[in-house]
Amino acid sequence: MLFFPGVLIASLFTLVVPASINEPAGVFATWRRGVSLATGVYGRLLLISIACCVFMIVVAALRIVGIDQFLSGSRTMVIATRLGLMYIPGLLLLVLANICFTLLYMEARNAETNAGLKPAPPHP
Repeated sequence: MLFFPGVLIASLFTLVVPASINEPAGVFATWRRGVSLATGVYGRLLLISIACCVFMIVVAALRIVGIDQFLSGSRTMVIATRLGLMYIPGLLLLVLANICFTLLYMEARNAETNAGLKPAPPHP
């Protein structure tokens, strides 16, 4: 029940990190800036976030159905293998998602510049 609203809210704040890296501002100003930029590209941010969730659900299901039955050894080794099988695809997914979020940040910032609004100066 709370999963989908969590994805909606997380998608709204995805551009806060690229904004904090590329624009000098305080914490609350960066949050406002990230959210204001996210409203322009929110549909694509939501699509990327949902795709990441679906991908990790598929990875978990494949691990449970396909690999867990073949794992043997000590309890510690089985737990470590299960965590590793979830961690490695998740880490790759985070890298790719952050690249997409940064590209969408640049697009939103360029759209703002083309609309005649003055963007914040880039971080030195």
